[in-house]
Amino acid sequence: MCCQHFKTHLICEVWDVQTFIIILNWNGWKDTRECVKSILLNDNENYQIIIVDNKSTDDSVSQLKHFIMNEIEGVSIEEYIADSERNFKRINHENSPNKKSIVFIQSYKNLGYAGGNNLGLLFASKSNMNSAKLILNNDTTVNSDFISNVEQTISKNIQISLLGFPALDYNNHQSVEVYYVKDRQLWGVQKVTELDGKKDQHLIECESLGGHAMLITPLSPEQFLPEEFFLYCEESEFCQRVNKKGGKIYLSLETPVFHKHSGTVGLNSPLQVYYYNRNILYYMRANRQWYVFLLFYLLKLSKSCIVILKYLIKGNYIHAKALLKANIDFIAGKRGKQWVN
Repeated sequence: MCCQHFKTHLICEVWDVQTFIIILNWNGWKDTRECVKSILLNDNENYQIIIVDNKSTDDSVSQLKHFIMNEIEGVSIEEYIADSERNFKRINHENSPNKKSIVFIQSYKNLGYAGGNNLGLLFASKSNMNSAKLILNNDTTVNSDFISNVEQTISKNIQISLLGFPALDYNNHQSVEVYYVKDRQLWGVQKVTELDGKKDQHLIECESLGGHAMLITPLSPEQFLPEEFFLYCEESEFCQRVNKKGGKIYLSLETPVFHKHSGTVGLNSPLQVYYYNRNILYYMRANRQWYVFLLFYLLKLSKSCIVILKYLIKGNYIHAKALLKANIDFIAGKRGKQWVN
């Protein structure tokens, strides 16, 4: 028996099908509340919700605690604070054995998309390393059969490392936002919105997933997201690392989520402009031959100059600054959290 088959066999013998659902919140308690409500409507209760507040600057913490403790019947709260060493200190001691609990973790600072989700992944791994872990954007909702469909898919397809889900428009459930992400050789990551005859399949293999909803199984050779990006492109880099280590990535076509389009940072906000345009350069440099990256970089730089000029003409000075700083910070090698208005 080869090593990979042996590893698969060994993991499946001890695989706990319970799914940890990690929802990252930053100044978006209304979306988070709606996301949690949609999960709680599932008949299958074989899951554990983990909400991570990424050091929100609004009243998210108090609003979400009130929601869990007072607005959901039959649910208790397990509240933790994560310190700089990523230790979890429980700050409430409510013991309710007859109630389903929601774990609520407050981060000591804003760790970005990857770092915040990694807190939830770490907590889940410490709780049960053999469970599947679902990263679910707080600006999404799911159907009432979502958990059952996920459980059936991963139990019947033991080779899965990562499992993704189509994102449908929250306001129009017939409109596809993205199925999965295709890694274009020259233009980087691009959303795939048409499947070209694959709609009759239930499960398709792909190379990269969108970050709106991504399930990490115990079989995945990578269990945590890369944190050097802070925001944007980290899920694509994560999928690349899984691919390079022999992991299998699939898309479950029958299990969609409904997405609100950049509900946390804002569509085409200065924050999005800065981090995406900086991080796509890091991503391409890490995953392309030098001459392909050089061509991409020259084209991207030319396009950035044109876009900056358009921003200035329209008076969008903060967007122009964000795009300019993205290119300068890439040249300077600055990673992580950098953008300041």
